[in-house]
Amino acid sequence: MTSLHYQLLSINALGVEVLYDIMQLRQEVFVVEQKCFYLDADGVDLDAYHFIGRDNSKNIISYLRIIPPSSVNNFVRIGRVLVRADRRGKGYARAIMTEALRRIKAIYPGKAVKVSAQTHLEDFYASLGFVKVSDPYDEDGIEHVDMVREAGSEQEETAKSSQEGGCLKPELMSRFAKRSCTEAERLRCVEHIRECKACYATYMTLMMSGLKDEEQRKKGRVIYLMNYPVNLNALGLSLFIVAAVFAAIFLL
Repeated sequence: MTSLHYQLLSINALGVEVLYDIMQLRQEVFVVEQKCFYLDADGVDLDAYHFIGRDNSKNIISYLRIIPPSSVNNFVRIGRVLVRADRRGKGYARAIMTEALRRIKAIYPGKAVKVSAQTHLEDFYASLGFVKVSDPYDEDGIEHVDMVREAGSEQEETAKSSQEGGCLKPELMSRFAKRSCTEAERLRCVEHIRECKACYATYMTLMMSGLKDEEQRKKGRVIYLMNYPVNLNALGLSLFIVAAVFAAIFLL
């Protein structure tokens, strides 16, 4: 199995071409291949994270979406899990699920993860630590069961992608992104992230998640420069004062 390069992106960060490729692949698998006529573009994508696995030629090989917890649903939900038809049977589904669970643990520590699994895949999800929590039910003509993976599950997936070797612990990455770690931990993280692409991707995802929360609280008035928060109102006022001083100098 060729190692894939993973990206975790919001819908605004995908770009038109990538979004088109994702939707085309989803419809090929879930609508055409499974002969299941349903509305794939269900509106959930707007608030979800899109997790993409690409090969060295930048072809999308695997995909899933991650739906953050809400006031109504306290679970992190994983859905639309797929692998291209010509790449199946090579471990790509397990690889993307393993990497997704690792990143979810870092971004949403303490949160359980839920999937609506097609019943013939129940054993696959069970091997990743998910437990069935519902009776079988029909969803768009296909039998499903709800499965949950509790936070802190002792049954951790041992199959790791080659990119994960020696990665920092999710708890440390979370503290580093929130700037709540010790100075020694900070230096360790800085040095490690410079060399590890997987941890750098996780760190950027954590920063995006933190900025999104900050934007919701402050209506987008905060950005990060070199990992330090900068208030745009204060920045704008400072730039205005500097411009006024220069204008006064040139006019005198």
